Amino acid sequence: GKEECPVTPTEYRILKKLIQNKGQLLTYSLLLDSLWDEGVQLLDKHALAVNINRLRKKIETEEHSYISNVYGMGYIWK
Repeated sequence: GKEECPVTPTEYRILKKLIQNKGQLLTYSLLLDSLWDEGVQLLDKHALAVNINRLRKKIETEEHSYISNVYGMGYIWK
């Protein structure tokens, strides 16, 4: 909608990366490597998953789901 949604710098970087690659699978390692290059020190998939879950809670509703998890692989922006 038109409502502002405050996100952390890390959530913003993840969101930006997903949107820039809409419809493409971004593997865990690709996301972690690209975020590391931007000064974010996510050490493992768990830290990435926590940030994705926080982002989902902020932007998704029951009617609108944007981030899809491909089990064991990574994430896709639908």
